Amino acid sequence: MRRADAMPKKDWDALDIGEKQQHLAKGMTLEFLDYFVYAPHDFLETYEVRMKGGEKLTIGHYAIDFRRVCRVECPGITYPQKPNAEAMSLSKRLELSIETRTELGTKLAGHFSRAAGEDEIGV
Repeated sequence: MRRADAMPKKDWDALDIGEKQQHLAKGMTLEFLDYFVYAPHDFLETYEVRMKGGEKLTIGHYAIDFRRVCRVECPGITYPQKPNAEAMSLSKRLELSIETRTELGTKLAGHFSRAAGEDEIGV
């Protein structure tokens, strides 16, 4: 991706022209982002989001938060047997053995290091 697409517009706009040219000269590069956002698609259900002002917005974007790869947040998860059920009711911490974590890491690395068919240009 282009560096300009990997940072918020306000941060890109704050760079001086020399820094922008330096980034643009590199062309397409790999960037690490904390989030990956899927654009709306017919395959994905839309859902309602309540904005700070109380306004409701129906969107179809989905995101992966790579800072929380060991926690699943879902309104369907509840812990009625725990005294702090209210705080725990929307999240589940994933517990994996060392062997399973290693295997999962290897599978994810292999999956994300492959070239996706739609990304191959003229190959």
